[in-house]
Amino acid sequence: MTNQNTSAVPPPTAPGPPPPPGRTGIPVWLIVLIIVVPIAVLVLACGGIMTAITLPTMLLPALSRAQEAAQRASCASNLKQFGVIFKMYANENDNYFPPLAAKPGLFLFEPGLVWPEYMTDTGILICPDDPDVSSGWIPGPGMIQDESYYYLSHVLTNEEQGLAFLDTYRRYMQEGLPFEGDIEAPPGKGSYGSGHFYALREGVEREFAPSDAPSRPYDTQSTVPIMFDRRGNHGATGGNVLYMDGRVEFIPMGQKFPMTETFHSALEQLERDLE
Repeated sequence: MTNQNTSAVPPPTAPGPPPPPGRTGIPVWLIVLIIVVPIAVLVLACGGIMTAITLPTMLLPALSRAQEAAQRASCASNLKQFGVIFKMYANENDNYFPPLAAKPGLFLFEPGLVWPEYMTDTGILICPDDPDVSSGWIPGPGMIQDESYYYLSHVLTNEEQGLAFLDTYRRYMQEGLPFEGDIEAPPGKGSYGSGHFYALREGVEREFAPSDAPSRPYDTQSTVPIMFDRRGNHGATGGNVLYMDGRVEFIPMGQKFPMTETFHSALEQLERDLE
């Protein structure tokens, strides 16, 4: 008998169920690529638009503050240069600082005594944050004015002295008197509470120091303002002040002399009256 090795043939399998209706067999990653990615791009695009809208709003105040700080620093640099100029002038003029301009109502040094020997760049007369002066304008030799800064030719350290000084100046101008050197003041309202307005000069703070100076502090050069911003520069928030010792300090309006509303109003009114 012959042995026949026959392999078992598996029975045929039944076909699987058909795919559910609507199922196409598209891979999941392709669905993500087609649907999710466009949505993400749209969201990012919208976010970019919103950023473009809101970013300037957030940055403008910071940029404005940075610009103001730069202009304030440039203004302070102008005044510091005047501090050097006045010291140079005093060194060659018996320690005296320049007198006030002879022109009534011009609260600046006498131009011909300072320009061009000591002040060669008239551009430092202009505060970069002066709203009434065109940007980049530089006054010519015949146009040296108190456009941006006021100059004080005498020792004044508080508002009472400042207002008394302006009243005295008005009287001198109206009577055609020279406003130079030490000027008589109302009793107790002059420099250091005296009866005179003392002309700015090196050592003036020591000439009239009280005998008991160690126990009764007196005004030093660091407390005697000589040149300062007009009201309106720096957005009327205050102004830079040059002191006799050469330092410059930014003083908010109303904090202390000479940056007070009352004193600046009196200066502006006097200018108008004497025009």
